[in-house]
Amino acid sequence: MAKGQERDYLQWSVLAGLTILAGLMQGSLLHWWGFLGVKLDLVLVLVASFTLLRGRRDGVILAAIGGALLDFLSGRYLGLHVLGKTAVAFLIGLVRDVVYKENYLVPFSATFLGTIVDQGIYVLVARLSGFTIGSGILGHVLVSAAFFNSLLTLCVYFRLAALDRFLRERDAAEQQSS
Repeated sequence: MAKGQERDYLQWSVLAGLTILAGLMQGSLLHWWGFLGVKLDLVLVLVASFTLLRGRRDGVILAAIGGALLDFLSGRYLGLHVLGKTAVAFLIGLVRDVVYKENYLVPFSATFLGTIVDQGIYVLVARLSGFTIGSGILGHVLVSAAFFNSLLTLCVYFRLAALDRFLRERDAAEQQSS
């Protein structure tokens, strides 16, 4: 295996491990904990952050991994988490190259809107399945979830960006010395 492929494999292994850990935490510990009726979506935060950093293709792959894990952990509506998370990664990937990613508002806004899209897909499927959801509760919970996920993104995104920058600089230094 070439050195570049080995580094890429290692980076993906670490990222997949983080996503699996986030999915397991979200599906077990955080499933029972909520604040103001809101549960954090750790996988969505990772997907939004990583898509902004690495692009649509990588974000969609990560979204599929995290979404599949959440689908299997939930045991109902298989494919719904994959659909929601990949839709968010795809949409963020579309605007990634035209925004200044170092601005705090970009990851915050991307996650805020991404949460609304992700949860909107759940609401649409629930309504199509015959469930009734009150619009007052829906608006309160949806906006609150988007806000708290966005706050969490500010903690995660810039740490991932620093890690990504470090790995790229290390790779560039290794290539120069070779």
